[in-house]
Amino acid sequence: MGYYGIPTKIIRITKDLYDNTKCAVRDGDNISQWFAVTTGVRQECIMSPLLFALIIEYVTRKLTIRKQQRNLREK
Repeated sequence: MGYYGIPTKIIRITKDLYDNTKCAVRDGDNISQWFAVTTGVRQECIMSPLLFALIIEYVTRKLTIRKQQRNLREK
């Protein structure tokens, strides 16, 4: 997020929303043990599509740069 100029305060707030996230799975009347969620975005969170798009954009840019650098070395 810092890569896109998003203020540190907003990054910290977003990180706090995702730190120490835990889930359990319900199957009928049964509920699993709680477990840590360390990847992904929250379901039904209004920020999830934006966060996903930022990551995809960042990864795409980095891969494009690597490809261009590799092509320059091969010439």
